[in-house]
Amino acid sequence: MNLNERNFDEPLGNLSQNSSPSFKSNTSLNTPDRMVTFYTGLSILFAMRQQLGLEAMLEYCEQYLLAVEKENPAIKESMQHALSLVSIEKIYRDVIRDS
Repeated sequence: MNLNERNFDEPLGNLSQNSSPSFKSNTSLNTPDRMVTFYTGLSILFAMRQQLGLEAMLEYCEQYLLAVEKENPAIKESMQHALSLVSIEKIYRDVIRDS
């Protein structure tokens, strides 16, 4: 199954809906498979920052984004549109304030 065929609304394997951590209801992270995917990616980035430094982590992020955009060019335009609709500063402040 490729990424375009995956139904991201279906729970992953044996994870139940009750096992997902509680998040604000307006987030898209409220399904177990999305939570696992998001947490895994952030954990890898955090470990990379600790082991290799911030610059290496940022270089990795940039190269990963470029690879995804190359494989799926429409995703870049869609994401640029989505990001134009939100305040990145507000997202940052909301997370820092709530922690």
